[in-house]
Amino acid sequence: MSTPLESSCKSTDSNPSNPKEHVCNDWSETMKEGIDKDVIESVYTEWATKSNGSYDEKMAPYFYTGSYYVAKAVNDNRSDKNIRILDIACGTGFVGQHLNHFGFSNVDGMDASSGMLEKAKAKHVYKNYFLSAIGPPNPPTEIPDHKYDVITICGGLGPGHIPCEAVDEMIRIVKPGGLIINITRASILERYSEYKNKWEPYIAKKEEEQKWREVCRTIFKNYCFGKDGIMYIHEVL
Repeated sequence: MSTPLESSCKSTDSNPSNPKEHVCNDWSETMKEGIDKDVIESVYTEWATKSNGSYDEKMAPYFYTGSYYVAKAVNDNRSDKNIRILDIACGTGFVGQHLNHFGFSNVDGMDASSGMLEKAKAKHVYKNYFLSAIGPPNPPTEIPDHKYDVITICGGLGPGHIPCEAVDEMIRIVKPGGLIINITRASILERYSEYKNKWEPYIAKKEEEQKWREVCRTIFKNYCFGKDGIMYIHEVL
C-alpha cells in the first residue's frame, strides 16, 4: 500500500482546457529574462486590479490547476488541520482557497505584490499577510526559526521571482520534519539563466548538507498553457 507521501508522487495529467494564446499575454510580461523585481511587482499589482480581464479571471482555469494539487499534497500528508502553513508567492489566494477547502485554516500568505495581497485579503483565506519577497538580494524575513509545519509555493519561480538561494530561508523557517511543496512549470528550470544548471545542483547540495531530503517529484501533464509542470516535495531535516 502506498504511503501518503508516495501517493503524492505519481505522474498526473491535470487535463485543463486549452487556453487561447491571448490569455497569457499579461503573464508573459512577468517572464522576461533580466526583468527588474520592481517591474515584476508593479505588473502583478496592475494585473490583479484590472477591472477587465483580471488575474483571477485569466489564470484560475489554466495556470492554477497546480494550486489544487499543492493543497492536495498537504492534505495527503498532514492529517492535523491546525498545522501552520505559509503560502509563498500566494498571489490572490488560489492555494489558500484550496487549503481552506481541505480544512486547513491556520494559513499565512506572502507575496511581493501589494495588489495581489489586497485581492487575497478579500477572500479571507489567510490569517496573516506578508508583503515581502524571499531570498537574496532581499534580507532574511523576520519570521522566527522553525515556525511553520509546511511551506507551499505554486508558480513562484521565474526570472526575477524566487531565486534558488531562497531555499535556505524556507528551510530556516520550517520545523524539522516539515514539508516544502513547490510546483512550477518544468520548462522554467531549463529556459531561464537563474535556474538552468543551477536549480537541480542547488537543491541537491542542500540534501548533501543534510538540510532536507527530497521525498518525491511529480510530473503534471498540461499543467500550464499546454506545458508540463513539476512538483517537488522536500522534508526538512
